[in-house]
Amino acid sequence: MKPLEVFCRNRVMYVQMTVHDKSMGKKDYHLYNKNGLAFYVFRKSQGVWELAFGELADDIKEACIDALILRFDSDVPELFYHHGVRQVVEVRARKYSLWHIYLNNAYVGSIQHDKYTKNFDYHIEDNSLLTDDQVQKYIGMIQHGELKWRKDDNNNIHHFFGRNHSYFLPNVDANNFNFLFLLKQLIQTPFQIESVVLQGIGCDDCSYDQCFSMTNALSSAIFPSSNRQMSQ
Repeated sequence: MKPLEVFCRNRVMYVQMTVHDKSMGKKDYHLYNKNGLAFYVFRKSQGVWELAFGELADDIKEACIDALILRFDSDVPELFYHHGVRQVVEVRARKYSLWHIYLNNAYVGSIQHDKYTKNFDYHIEDNSLLTDDQVQKYIGMIQHGELKWRKDDNNNIHHFFGRNHSYFLPNVDANNFNFLFLLKQLIQTPFQIESVVLQGIGCDDCSYDQCFSMTNALSSAIFPSSNRQMSQ
């Protein structure tokens, strides 16, 4: 296993470690000293990291916990200290391209992505310890895939595009084409379709073949006389 990078006493220590599965999904994290013989057991209990076995100087122990949090706790882009108290930042992905920001498990703000403008916006609670620069850093991490992004909840949502037209069909059942009749009623003015585009990112309820067949059926039902091109 890759060594744990521990920053302590103005230098980086590369500590050999192993992870051991315990009952009820818990894990023990064994950190070894230089000779590889003595080890120290760290454990996360009720959301709190602790040294469960062995003795270490307080500053080394806390530095090891910092390193374990940054490596193994999900959704944690950084931690910092304020008046000697560790502040752990979590950016938790929610549905519809929304993220909630927590500081030591207390809600302090949110980030939102607009799928139409492609812009990010954010809000920070008054008196929060977080700065605008920090939140901008988290947005950059989201964009680079370093933090989770639950793309707009596209389960059962399919977008079909024609020339100068967009149709958004929520709650579409890939195995039921009755929605075609409803959609046909919504279209009053016939137009030449250039393409039908299916966006199925994150679609868990139907396979690509099902989506492809559904899109083709939609195109045929609404635009029977047009020349169609399908793309994904």
